[in-house]
Amino acid sequence: GGPALVNGVTTIDVADDASLTLHRVQSEHDRTIHFGATTCRLGASAKLASVSIATGADVARTALDVVLAGDDAEATLDGLYLPHDTQHHDNVITVQHAAARGRSHQRFRGIIDDQGRGSFTGHIIVDADTAGNDAVQSNHSLLLTSRAESDSRPWLEILADDVQCNHGATVG
Repeated sequence: GGPALVNGVTTIDVADDASLTLHRVQSEHDRTIHFGATTCRLGASAKLASVSIATGADVARTALDVVLAGDDAEATLDGLYLPHDTQHHDNVITVQHAAARGRSHQRFRGIIDDQGRGSFTGHIIVDADTAGNDAVQSNHSLLLTSRAESDSRPWLEILADDVQCNHGATVG
């Protein structure tokens, strides 16, 4: 119930042809500072479905790094962040397409109330000499008061041909 610092690190390796569903809920006390980092590596034809929900902590920074290391790997990353009062929630997502025909879909939503602040930084990297990759990234936030703040930084880094990549962001 008192002040705390959380520094959680998770490393995941999804083997060829395997699948993993990951649910992550951050709901620490409002006097907590939370730093969370999750790194995932996906083998050939591996699948990752991740859902992240952030409701607590005074300051929360969540980093998710996913590498589609094998051909035909797929990652679906969904997130919801709900800062209120004076909470600050940061979401930093990086997906690297390091092999051919990978698919990634990022969908992050923020509902920000009071003087809360939410941010999303999404980075998609498509490595050179890969083909057939498909990447979609979206971030949509809703501000419930005039003092709430939202920052959105979608970012594509495409170093290959024959890919489909798009991103979008809205704040309302």
